[in-house]
Amino acid sequence: MRSFLNVVLALVTLSFVFVSCTTGGSQTLREKIRQTSSTTEDLFEAYEELNEELFEVTLDYEKAYKKLIKAKDAQREMNGFISNRQKRIQAIQTPIVKEGEPVAVVDNSQLESHQEKLAEYEEELKEILAEVDKWTTLSKELNEKALTLRPARNAAYDAYIKSRDELNSLKKQLDAETVK
Repeated sequence: MRSFLNVVLALVTLSFVFVSCTTGGSQTLREKIRQTSSTTEDLFEAYEELNEELFEVTLDYEKAYKKLIKAKDAQREMNGFISNRQKRIQAIQTPIVKEGEPVAVVDNSQLESHQEKLAEYEEELKEILAEVDKWTTLSKELNEKALTLRPARNAAYDAYIKSRDELNSLKKQLDAETVK
């Protein structure tokens, strides 16, 4: 990534060198046009590559984010199952006895069944939390990559536009000289 940015910066620097050259010296106006045209094409290709990479990163981010949302939904659902199971266990262990009613006998098999199911839910929750962490990390990484690519892509586009404008200016200058 950094080497690609270095290439873009080198191309931008080259475009500024070509833009700042005067018509005198060993270069003719046609040579400048040829060089500026080549630089403009290189800058456009650099822009296209950065734009394509940014597009792919954005698509990958959207996919990762959708999977993160699904994992968070599963986490919420599992937390609800766990909470309900804990309430059932608590209700079995400490029943509310109204005055005048006999104390309910605790059914150990039913209690054990609920505790086993709670343990299963807690194991599933651990797996879900690992998924949430995985997709959260990937989403953050892709977002950060997009945030660094966007300014590089914009700088490449700006350099391309500047070079294209200089090329058009040189072509107009050549047309004006040939009319004379």
